[in-house]
Amino acid sequence: MSARVPNRLLALLFLPVVFGFVATVVAAWPGAISPDMESTIREAEAFTFWGYQEPMSGFVWSPVVALCSVPVSVAVFYLAQLAAFWLTFALFIKGALRERQVFAAMLGSVLGFLPPLFCFTSMIESNMQVGVAWSLAVAIASVSQSRRAQLASAFLLFYGFCARSGMIVAIPPVMFACVMLHRPEFSKRRAAMWSVVGSAGFGALAFLVTTVLLGSPSRDRVLGVSQLFDMAGVYQKTGTHLIPPALVPEGATAEEILVLYEPALCSPIFWRGDNKPVFKLPSTREEGASLGAAWLETIKRNPAAYFAVKARYAALFLMIGVEWPQGFYPDISRNAALGLGEPGGDGWTLINDYARSTATTLLWKGWFWFALTGVICFVACLLRAPRALAAAAVYAGAICNMAPQLLFGQAALVRYYFAPYILCVCSLLLLAGPLAGVIKAKLHRLRQGRVQAA
Repeated sequence: MSARVPNRLLALLFLPVVFGFVATVVAAWPGAISPDMESTIREAEAFTFWGYQEPMSGFVWSPVVALCSVPVSVAVFYLAQLAAFWLTFALFIKGALRERQVFAAMLGSVLGFLPPLFCFTSMIESNMQVGVAWSLAVAIASVSQSRRAQLASAFLLFYGFCARSGMIVAIPPVMFACVMLHRPEFSKRRAAMWSVVGSAGFGALAFLVTTVLLGSPSRDRVLGVSQLFDMAGVYQKTGTHLIPPALVPEGATAEEILVLYEPALCSPIFWRGDNKPVFKLPSTREEGASLGAAWLETIKRNPAAYFAVKARYAALFLMIGVEWPQGFYPDISRNAALGLGEPGGDGWTLINDYARSTATTLLWKGWFWFALTGVICFVACLLRAPRALAAAAVYAGAICNMAPQLLFGQAALVRYYFAPYILCVCSLLLLAGPLAGVIKAKLHRLRQGRVQAA
């Protein structure tokens, strides 16, 4: 490699990654904690799981919180997340240079600075944990076929699954991609079999841990937020509702809460700071079952309104026809509650300025990146470019990761598509070098044919 790639170019390619790691560690210290992550840490600290957040995520945090104080535990996860994020791009650069693909290496050195990635990688939350872990698993698979690398990828896939086990539908395609990269001699059928078996194993292990060790916490509250949010959207379109009276505070009416509904954010009807009434979440399995039945009946009676609500939410989430993204700053609202300082100084200001100055560009538009990646994967498969199938599987994982958000999401915040966004970037990095090589070869043959014809 040294004979083909000058040392100065090597330094220029890896320097942005090193700079990105140092800059994010210093500028965003000690990281950003949202209410969702605070709830996870509180559950881990008490080793009591209430079902408000993913219980497996709290389970992963629990041994670290037991050994260290919360600020130290947050620092450990913060540094590990940033190191894994930038290591992902370093590995893609390494792999590209090994194949003499300088263009792909150049992409690897700059794509980590895409605003939705760079501005949120310092936020410790399940969406970032899934995205960073799975992208690193793919990057490791792309550069090494050793047994140790395979175990590392499997661990990272499982860790990401623990952070968001609701995204289990995204595990098989991402695992399939890793198997195809680690073991290129495998047939597609054999790789698919291993990915299905591995995904089922992840699900079974998570079910066992959640049921036996964590007390099988109910997910009625989490599901209740999504169901009530849907019903509020239907009410806005039809003026009718089937909200169970048990979920309406005493002295209030469902209607006075429903008028507070906002299509892109569930908070106004659940969590407010102005003393206005909000819906209660199911506190018993009976209340959860009652709400579920009312939600299904709402869909049966108003299918057109329901699908219109979901289509509107999907457009907001993907920023179709939306100029400004929702929540393009990292959420640091619960740092103080955990005894943490808040990021500040010139570096933090620069990160926020970077987010604001790019907020209305295509760099933030989810629909653009998903469409671009899909088109490139399709072209690569048509041209039978090396790694096209693995890249397409990673892209399928991004789509599968996003699908539950579109179906059950409660807030169209840009940080919620961090994971599918970074998986799309990984897919592009897998294809950049091979696709460029195939196109170059085809153009060369075309020129030769024209010369011979002349």
